[in-house]
Amino acid sequence: MTRYATSFVLGYHGCNKALGVEAVERRTELLLSDTDYDWLGPGAYFWESDPVRAMEWAEAKKARGDYEEPFVIGAAIDLGNCLDLMVRENIAMLVPAYAALKAEVVKTCGEMPKNKDLKQAPGEKTLRKLDCAVIRQLHQLIEEQPPEGWPGIGKLEPYDTVRGVVRRGNAGLSRRAIQRPNTRSNRGAQSQLHKRPFLRHCAVSVLPLTSPPPTPPPPEPATAPATAPSRC
Repeated sequence: MTRYATSFVLGYHGCNKALGVEAVERRTELLLSDTDYDWLGPGAYFWESDPVRAMEWAEAKKARGDYEEPFVIGAAIDLGNCLDLMVRENIAMLVPAYAALKAEVVKTCGEMPKNKDLKQAPGEKTLRKLDCAVIRQLHQLIEEQPPEGWPGIGKLEPYDTVRGVVRRGNAGLSRRAIQRPNTRSNRGAQSQLHKRPFLRHCAVSVLPLTSPPPTPPPPEPATAPATAPSRC
């Protein structure tokens, strides 16, 4: 249930000029974002086909004192094995990830993360902590799967990139869509979003390259992730 894209996309990365020039000259690598509120999980972020939005991002970072001189890098990105959240079957992959995340939270008597607003941007849910946690959990399920894959899910290949539409002015991924991704629930979420104006951008997160893991010993019989009993 993964999507192998056969085409390249043009992406634009906003950054500080000093770093950008070094990256273009291949003297350094782009910084990977690895916060707990990244929209598409960890990775190097590119705005697809939108250099203007990339520059806006870099200018906003300068206004906050993070960058000295805004700069934009363009790149042809091979999406490879892409978790494309604009494709139906990939939305379904978030269901076991959400269930596994919830099971861990219940087991530790914690609280589920939530998408939150910034004070300067009320209603936009800029801090996508729930979205990020679910996508991270999916990566974790892939890393920890037995050789034959999870029962009922199958063998999952590690993702090279994550692609999705970033809407400014809404709550992020619909929890209903994550829990039960059917056409009706998604249509309801879409119609709700269109009740007020929003800006739509397509972003791509490029994950770092990793070396193949060592061959593990024969695993114990595995079962699909399930909700653990609470000890609270």
